[in-house]
Amino acid sequence: MDDNLFIICIWAFAAVIALLSFLALLMRILIQIFPEKSGSEDAAVVTAISSVVASATGGGRVVKIEETKRS
Repeated sequence: MDDNLFIICIWAFAAVIALLSFLALLMRILIQIFPEKSGSEDAAVVTAISSVVASATGGGRVVKIEETKRS
């Protein structure tokens, strides 16, 4: 009976790995079909940054928001 439980665990683990691999492949395909739009800034993020800067600096103003990627 212990051998059957071990076999069931192996099959369950293999099924989970197969499902996760399939989902990863599906995500990669969807990302290739629908790439991220570059240069589009979310209005909520811009408003949040502007309000934090204004409250932290006593009326400061945001002139430019630029994203930098770290390597």
